[in-house]
Amino acid sequence: MGIGNFGNYNFVKVKKQKRLADWLSRFLKESFDIRYETEEHTHKGNKIIYYKRNVEKFVDYHEIITRHYPRIDIFYGKDSIFIILICNPKERNKFIKVLQKISKFKFQKPKHQKGRIRIA
Repeated sequence: MGIGNFGNYNFVKVKKQKRLADWLSRFLKESFDIRYETEEHTHKGNKIIYYKRNVEKFVDYHEIITRHYPRIDIFYGKDSIFIILICNPKERNKFIKVLQKISKFKFQKPKHQKGRIRIA
C-alpha cells in the first residue's frame, strides 16, 4: 500500500487481493460514511440472483464513488487499484487513521536518489 498527497489531492495505491470489495466497503464507510456495495444482482427469468462483487477481476476500469465533495474515484489496474480522494486535511487525517487501523503497511526505501527523479 502506498499513500501520498498534493494539497487536497490524495491517492492510495492498494495491491489487489481477496476480499478487496470488503476492504473498500469498510474503508469508505469508516472514513467518509459512504456505502460501497459488495454484492451485485442479475435477473434470470423472474428470479433475482445475488452474487459477491468480484472487483479483483476489474482491469482498466474507472469507478466514480462520489461526484461531490469529497470527490472519490477508484481506478482498477491489473495488479493494483488507485483510490483518488479530493478532500480537506481534516478528512485526510481521518482516512489515514482508518487505513492504519484496517491495513498492513509495507515500508520500502525510495527507488530514486535524493535530488533526482526517476522516470520510467
